[in-house]
Amino acid sequence: MNPETSPLASSCPEPTPLLAGDGSAVPAPSPAAAAAFAEVVAASVGPSDRAVDTAASDGCAQAAAAEAMLELGGAADVSVGPPSNESPTSGSTAVASNPRRRAADAAADAAPPSNPTGSAHLPVLTWPAVIAGMIAVLIILGDVGVRGFAFGTLVAVLPVPFYVALALWLDRYEAEPPRVLARTFVWGATVAVCIAMLVNSYAESMVGSVFGAHAASVFGAVVSAPVVEELAKGLVLLFLYRGMVDEFDGVVDGVVYASMVGLGFAMMENVEYYGSSLAEGGQSSMVTFVVRGMMSPFAHPFFTSMIGIGLGVAREGPRDGRRHIPPMIGLGAAMALHSLWNFVTSDDRWFLGAYVLVMVPAFVGVLWLVHVSLRREGRVVRDHLLPLVSDAVIGPDELERLTRVRDRLAATWRAWRAGGMPAWRARRELHQAASELAFHRWRVQRGISRGADADAERDAEYLARVCELYVACATLHAAPTPGPDAGAGAG
Repeated sequence: MNPETSPLASSCPEPTPLLAGDGSAVPAPSPAAAAAFAEVVAASVGPSDRAVDTAASDGCAQAAAAEAMLELGGAADVSVGPPSNESPTSGSTAVASNPRRRAADAAADAAPPSNPTGSAHLPVLTWPAVIAGMIAVLIILGDVGVRGFAFGTLVAVLPVPFYVALALWLDRYEAEPPRVLARTFVWGATVAVCIAMLVNSYAESMVGSVFGAHAASVFGAVVSAPVVEELAKGLVLLFLYRGMVDEFDGVVDGVVYASMVGLGFAMMENVEYYGSSLAEGGQSSMVTFVVRGMMSPFAHPFFTSMIGIGLGVAREGPRDGRRHIPPMIGLGAAMALHSLWNFVTSDDRWFLGAYVLVMVPAFVGVLWLVHVSLRREGRVVRDHLLPLVSDAVIGPDELERLTRVRDRLAATWRAWRAGGMPAWRARRELHQAASELAFHRWRVQRGISRGADADAERDAEYLARVCELYVACATLHAAPTPGPDAGAGAG
């Protein structure tokens, strides 16, 4: 949407004068800012032309007020209309006289674009998980019994929240949809585990029938398990890469989704290990907990992150035949690291050396790639939101806050201190909406398109949400905290 050519741009009336707390006039909004906010208001009111015109006029004033308040660091007490010492009339309500509450309601009502993730097109993340999950549970119950399954589940779940929080912490600019993250985790705990159990068991039995039990055990750990498990986990990443073009934007997203599927797989795999160790005695259970509980949840996401990084590089790189190369390299690296891990964990003589010399440096390398990718995402946000500054939709200071992780964190902290939970939530939603708008424009620029009309509609939806949340954040930040008698009519 180009605010300058918006159908409401020419009809947006002169706003009522805006006055700061010291009585000085606040500059009127630019036509672009007024038109952009008018679009927001027009979309939320009824069909009455008069209602649209009135709301748009108020919206123009609010847009200018928001711009002025944020330029002044939220210190200005901005009011609409001429100065007046009159007290509120007896018919005023708490909501009408409380700008903080009005802004909180506006932020809550700012609905995101419909189905932005495309998750409705991924039923494969649901029904196979249900079926495979039941099969996996039945197999584990048959191996360890009800008591072992209950114990294994209880212990296997303990480290998962910590690792999930760590993975989500990496995604600082455009947070992934919680529902898709949960489904990805469940895929790892159900479909990937079921495939691994069935295929690995069959492969080991075939090798054992020819070469003996020891050869089958080595083959299963070093060859079959790395190949089958990484393919099973990587399959959902491929689904997400192809079906979630509005969300899978690069290396960071690939690592986050890979961590989710890897954690799900590690949790369910550990249920069986813990259940089996319970029958072997306390010492065995403790060793298993340390090796499996502390290191395995780290290992599986780490291996599968190689695939996620490969897909992320493909998304960020040139859209030609070469984009198939990074995912294949990532898959090979995941299998190789997984095979090495399984080999060294079976022999104490090699474990510590391989862990320190191979696993730790490789893990540090992943963190470095995530850091580089985060800096790239910051540049994407800056480049594609810069036109909003020239159009006076957001101020230059706001752009700076949106393009640096530390500034985003500082802004959310200030919002919390100034306006409590509503302001904190509105600020976080503004960051998310601005990132979604920037990455949507980045994808369209790269030719990742759903069609010109659909792209323009999505852009307008994101822009409207940014405008509305920007106003809400400014109002929540500047409005004084109401006292216990706020909103009460004059007696």
